[in-house]
Amino acid sequence: LILFIYLSKRADSQLKKRLKIIFNKKFQHSIKKFNLSPKEVEILKNLLNYTKNFSNRYLLLENEYIFQNAAKHLLEKTPEKAKEISSLRVKLGYKKHSLEAIPHSTADLVINTTIKIVDKNGEKITFGEIIEINPSYILVSIESETNPIRKGSNYIAQLHYHSGIFYFKTKCIDIINHKLFLSHSENVKRIQRRNYYRKNIHIPIYLFSKIDGRSFHSYTVNLGGGGASIKGKCDFFHKGEIIDLYVDLPGTERIKSTAKIIDISKDRDIIRISFLELNESYRDKIIKYIFEK
Repeated sequence: LILFIYLSKRADSQLKKRLKIIFNKKFQHSIKKFNLSPKEVEILKNLLNYTKNFSNRYLLLENEYIFQNAAKHLLEKTPEKAKEISSLRVKLGYKKHSLEAIPHSTADLVINTTIKIVDKNGEKITFGEIIEINPSYILVSIESETNPIRKGSNYIAQLHYHSGIFYFKTKCIDIINHKLFLSHSENVKRIQRRNYYRKNIHIPIYLFSKIDGRSFHSYTVNLGGGGASIKGKCDFFHKGEIIDLYVDLPGTERIKSTAKIIDISKDRDIIRISFLELNESYRDKIIKYIFEK
């Protein structure tokens, strides 16, 4: 029995030595393969401190989940390393390519996605389109600027995904010929659930009673993916009623939906409705329109 235990421990020790050799070779190969800088190698070594399981240490360079878990722990201790981690994530190929996904890092951003740049007060500066995710920067082709974008200044970038509206804090690294170079972030957050994203905006809207077919033409006070507030007094609607409606969204076909009247203000000049049967493609068009305003 003692001999068996001794041989088992010896075999385990030899296996660990072999795995260590394999891991070190893999580590050095990846450094050459991805052309990692000394700073990026140092970040990798820091991440290794948060991969206790030896097999996970081996998979750090191949498995995004293991990388993400180690990065999360490292950022808790050293949040200032966020940009370096994003850069390394891009180099290692850990990035998503779908607007259905929930982004957590700017390495997850999708090429050709519309991006809105706002100031700290939420005022729109410019719109653009992501054209490249580089380890050192996010390259955005922008429209004309409402206010001048300044190199070295901090901004907030907003994005419309199918899973919601997301934002991250960023810095203008440079701006050349309507090309904006933004810094990376490991802290991409969702503003709110997509259905509840709304804005104060005036759009023509038509309401139709399912009871007697009477119609009411007005405009929205605010509009979102889940419903709207509508201006105008109308005595024949009541709270809880199910209605049909049409929204004349500029630049697209007329949007049709059924809706429920959630509330009517005391002086009956604001009607609040919630969409019941709204095609998701229509919802996308509504959110895209108000996002770009």
